[in-house]
Amino acid sequence: MQLTVVSGSVSAVQSGREYGITRHATWFRIDNHPACLRHVRSIFTPQPIPVAERDQVTACGLRKHEFLLVFALYNHTTGVMGRLPVGRQTAGCVLIGLMGVFLVIQDSIAVTAFGLVFLAAAGFTAWHIRRITKAARLIWQHIQQP
Repeated sequence: MQLTVVSGSVSAVQSGREYGITRHATWFRIDNHPACLRHVRSIFTPQPIPVAERDQVTACGLRKHEFLLVFALYNHTTGVMGRLPVGRQTAGCVLIGLMGVFLVIQDSIAVTAFGLVFLAAAGFTAWHIRRITKAARLIWQHIQQP
């Protein structure tokens, strides 16, 4: 799927828990087009919502059905650039990949099959991390243009 860059004014900001204790979503509209930014909030240190009413933003993400699933966002009003965090995903990707390689080199066919599943999961996670970093790079290119 193609990443989409959208710029405009923010309205109708709503934030709430999506599922689980720390998984939150911020729903808002960019020039009357719905967008969603999913993020993880810590229980101990709540983070502020990255957008407010009437902020001018540039967002990049995927079109999902009728809304934009935001991976990276630049707030022109506050001058803050944000993207989904990828630190834990990168660490998990490396660990799962290493476990997959270790299991693939075993003699048992069943264990090798589990290793291939782990390698596929690591590959998917690496692909998702690449999409997030590409979205941030696209925003920087978009706002640097005259």
